[in-house]
Amino acid sequence: LLIVPECFDSLGLACPHLLLLSQSILSPDLSMLYRLSHELCHTWFGILTGPRDWTEEWLTEGVCCYLEDIIHAAVMKWNSDESHNWSVLRALLKFRILSSELGQTSEDLQTLRPNIGRVTNQEEGNDAHMFV
Repeated sequence: LLIVPECFDSLGLACPHLLLLSQSILSPDLSMLYRLSHELCHTWFGILTGPRDWTEEWLTEGVCCYLEDIIHAAVMKWNSDESHNWSVLRALLKFRILSSELGQTSEDLQTLRPNIGRVTNQEEGNDAHMFV
């Protein structure tokens, strides 16, 4: 774990065996606890999901986003109603942000893997068909 200056470009960054956290994430009122939970999830689970390349980063982020609310609620000792309300609110905010980003992103940049339907085995040099 490495605490970086507040001017660090990100609130947190996880890579194998190293977690970088901005000083601004460590607030005494625990308001940024969900972000800390997210980065810890990258360290514990997210990197282990093994995306093949950056087009599959959504898988790692999805696992961490799902678990961050669960961890946050457990640490805050919320009951199930409080936890549910928090999760619903955060899901709505995430959905609105994603919808806005998709509305402002050209369609060609929204394609995760333009060559979908074929996977090349680089070691053997042959193609395999994917069922999508």
